[in-house]
Amino acid sequence: GGFNALLVVQFFGYYLGGFLITKIKPSKFMLYISLTGAFLVPLASSYLYINLPDPIRAYVLSYASPMTVFTTFLIFIFINQLINLNEFKFSLKIKSFIHLLGATAFGIYLTHELISKFYMYVLGEFYLFVITINPILATTITISTVFIASLIFTLLLKKNSLIRFLVP
Repeated sequence: GGFNALLVVQFFGYYLGGFLITKIKPSKFMLYISLTGAFLVPLASSYLYINLPDPIRAYVLSYASPMTVFTTFLIFIFINQLINLNEFKFSLKIKSFIHLLGATAFGIYLTHELISKFYMYVLGEFYLFVITINPILATTITISTVFIASLIFTLLLKKNSLIRFLVP
């Protein structure tokens, strides 16, 4: 259980990509393209997921899959464009929500895998049944549920003084 350098190496592309994304000049075109792509790529991949052979299906939803990497970068681009375009005046509620996401993003990242596994364990065969009937709806509900549950779990963990001390 010591330090695993492979964990750092496999996410290096995300770090480098995040840096390069900050260099993209803000434009409404990039804002709309990234938002549209961030929704269409996972939906199309989920739809195609049903027709893939079993060994490949697990890869489609893994962290290293092209769909996951591409969607992640599109979301990063969208958020970067949204923040850097001076045309948008955010209400106090939206600013508070963006701040909340920024303050909890690392916790959401750390807990979402646990929440996701629990979600799949609870639903089991029912999830497999639903995803074969309507993969787009099943994927959308799963992503939303896991995200919201991870956010709530992270907020609850932040109330613990020991955890707040270890992870400020």
